[in-house]
Order: sequence, then C-alpha cells, then structure tokens
Amino acid sequence: MKELYDLSEYGDAVKTRAKQVKIFWGVLIIGILFNIGVFVLKLVFVKWGESAAVYFVINVVSTIALLMFCMIYRGIPMRITRAYVPFLFSVTHNDVKAEKGVYLKTLADTVEKSGIKCYEMLLYGGVDSKGRVKVGRVLVEETRGKLEFNRGDIVEYKACDKILIAYETIGTKVFDENETEQLERELTEKTAL
Repeated sequence: MKELYDLSEYGDAVKTRAKQVKIFWGVLIIGILFNIGVFVLKLVFVKWGESAAVYFVINVVSTIALLMFCMIYRGIPMRITRAYVPFLFSVTHNDVKAEKGVYLKTLADTVEKSGIKCYEMLLYGGVDSKGRVKVGRVLVEETRGKLEFNRGDIVEYKACDKILIAYETIGTKVFDENETEQLERELTEKTAL
C-alpha cells in the first residue's frame, strides 16, 4: 500500500512550528527592547525645551513595523503550521482499517479541512446490510499530486478523518467508462452527489 504521509514529516512540522515560535518571540522581544532603548535615549539626551520629534517618530515607526510583523507572521505562516501539525499527528499516529471502493471521480473544487486545501474523491463502496448505498467521500491533500488510479479501478484505501493516508489499486478498469457513468447517474439519483 502506498503511504502518503510518514513519521518524518510530522517531526519536520514540529521543528518548523518550534522555529516559528522562536522567531516570533525573538523579534517581539527585540522590538520591545529597541523601543525602550529609544525612549531611554530620549530621556538621557533631550534637554528641557528641546524637540524630541526624532525619537518620537522612531518609536512610532518601529512600533507600527513590529505590530505589522506580528499580525502578518501570526496570521499566515504560524496559523498554517498550527493547523498542519495536529493533522499530521493524527494521520501518522492513528491505525485505520482499510476499505475498498470503485473510484468514480475527483471533484474539481477544493475543500478546506482544518486549514488544509483538499480535493474530494468519490468512491463507490457497494451496498450495506440495510440496503443503503455506501459512497466514500475521501479528501486528498492538494500538495500530494496525481494519484495512480483511474475511473473504474477498485482501490483499497485508508482514510483518517476522511483524509486519504494510503492507497493501493487492487483491480484496474474493473468497470469500464459506460458502467462508471451509469453508476454515477444512479448514485446521483439516490444520494444527490
């Protein structure tokens, strides 16, 4: 079975998150110390009645730059990593049972799950004991590239929290194009795919 995630990715993500936290706190502390230093220099070097506009401008500009850095850095890279690390932990540490299904199609629109962009795949899993149609809606992370199976192939897959973590093609072209389209039409009528 081809695994899409491995333990080293989780370790790398944890190291990246720790590095980002260190950078954030380092820049924040340096920025605050710089502003305090400018304020102290103003108190030491500006005599009564002299203009302190230069020190005031330096303090305001450096404070605005520091706040912009903090908002942008915490808003984009740290938010992405904060969502990705728990996701990688769950897909690398959970033991999930394999399921089988006939691959029907991948939907064109991306779906966001826990801050991660994914494509949604539809897999026909047959009919359960109560007569209900089983359709596997599995998400594939956008960065994982093209998967090695086609419409109508039987695929054995593992999904953790609906996200594909491993797959293997068991049978190729078990259903031809016409049978796959017919199956898709029937599923659309029954389940409103």
